[in-house]
Amino acid sequence: MKTALLCALSGVLVALSFPGFPLPQLAWIALIPYLVCLYRSENFRQSLLCGFVFGSVYFGGAFFWLSSTSKWAGPAGYLAWIGLSLYQSIFIVLFSYFAWLLIRAFNRQLHPLVLPLLWAFFEWLRQAGEFGSPGGYLGSTQYLNTVFIQTAQFSGVWGVSALIVAVNTAAALLLLEKGNLFKKLLSNLPSVCFVLGLLAASYSYGIDSINKYGGVRSIGGTSIAVIQPAIAQEQKLDSFKLYWMIDELELLTQKTLSYRPKIVIWPETAVMTYLIDDKAAFAKVRDICVKGGFFLVTGAFYRESGRIYNSIFVVSPQGKIVSRYDKHHLMPFGEYLPFKKVLYPLLKHTGYFEQDQSPGQGTVHITAAGRKFGAMICFESLFEGMGRQRSGGSDALLTITNDAWFGRTHAAEQHISAGVFRAVENRKYFIQAANTGISALIDPCGRFVKRMELDISGPMVFTLP
Repeated sequence: MKTALLCALSGVLVALSFPGFPLPQLAWIALIPYLVCLYRSENFRQSLLCGFVFGSVYFGGAFFWLSSTSKWAGPAGYLAWIGLSLYQSIFIVLFSYFAWLLIRAFNRQLHPLVLPLLWAFFEWLRQAGEFGSPGGYLGSTQYLNTVFIQTAQFSGVWGVSALIVAVNTAAALLLLEKGNLFKKLLSNLPSVCFVLGLLAASYSYGIDSINKYGGVRSIGGTSIAVIQPAIAQEQKLDSFKLYWMIDELELLTQKTLSYRPKIVIWPETAVMTYLIDDKAAFAKVRDICVKGGFFLVTGAFYRESGRIYNSIFVVSPQGKIVSRYDKHHLMPFGEYLPFKKVLYPLLKHTGYFEQDQSPGQGTVHITAAGRKFGAMICFESLFEGMGRQRSGGSDALLTITNDAWFGRTHAAEQHISAGVFRAVENRKYFIQAANTGISALIDPCGRFVKRMELDISGPMVFTLP
């Protein structure tokens, strides 16, 4: 019972360190109770128990925002939250087992090296495959710790996670050592010096990177306006409000015209219809672009050969569609239903799985006003590999999203935290246009240049160097 409570305590501390809570410092000590229990495990079964309790509480707390989908999907929303939390816990259970083996195989002075590497491996593994979910990385708790996240340029967010685990492991070793503090430090001097060296190197590299990539860029650039309409999901799902939503977006866009933006960006599914097929809706959008004299980047649906795509369209000042991106990585249970023959009879009452969306296969870039953007839709920005793929040849990374599904939960804060890491990893500006927030411009060092909070309606205008 004591072991379970200590592991649960670690899970709570980790969950409280995630974006949305003002306690990111907890991550640097959160794993200590769990690691102490892991060290004291007498057999592999106890190590598995430690991992299960810790992982279940960890992800249950970090992903609690997913339960808000019960408003739309009923009990299935809670099942999604519980299912995802348990699924992610499997990786913590596996980490616990292999960590238990490594603890016995390696000298404890090497543990602050081998355990962080093992943790980083399982974090990387969690995002692999069709059901990969890259949320809940330990390193993402430090997205506002600008100095220490600069190593993500070459290590990804997993490197930041590994550094946190190294600090926790060294602290756990000190607690396990008998004697006074001086004796503890003397017995673990190599591991303590190793971790302090890692922290010093990360800090030094962070300062150097901020000086290198965070300075003043070229004078001038492209004027861009991001529109955050803050339209509630109930209204977005009301087909009778389609033209009203376009009118709202137009009114907000008109407020930016004095800045003469060359590009205006609307969020995901801002035009809640098949843009090409809906002649009336496209006519309204085309007129907005022609009158304003700008390129419009907007989310809408696209239909071809019986397939449905969640897409980004670029409409030119001449009213023509000049670029399109179809979402590549779809959300299971959100945009398509896996194992449909089995699950559809259970979930058909929700009305969301009548027709699945299809993954795009084409370009990963869009072009507007001579600028090339690496395009992502919604949670695609959580995937490190997708960011690096889209970074090549692009002027900036762009994500459009609609997080209104999750209301005023921590989902939006966790989502934008991924944008911070994509910016650092690729040393590119990162733009996010969100329906209800959080919209932002993030610089190549992961710092917020502009930001609009949840449920604030308005434009955000900036110049992209």
